[in-house]
Amino acid sequence: MYHVATRKGELCDTSAVSESDVPRSLDEYGDLLTEIEAGQVLRVSRQTLYRMRRDDRIPSVKIRGAIRYRKADLLRLLSGDESDQ
Repeated sequence: MYHVATRKGELCDTSAVSESDVPRSLDEYGDLLTEIEAGQVLRVSRQTLYRMRRDDRIPSVKIRGAIRYRKADLLRLLSGDESDQ
């Protein structure tokens, strides 16, 4: 199964993630999400998530070398509000 991932119409393969691996609600995640969790929420590949971060379309934080995404930022992106934080 493929999903349109970004504004540019890139496709990502979402068949590698089973439905049971994805929480049913964003409330089931903590305030900071890993790259895998953020990709599941946005339904994009890790590479697309990297591009979004690189292009400043999604903010991230680095904690001891690991990239994390704020749930509030993901919600803002999903709602279509891409204004400054």
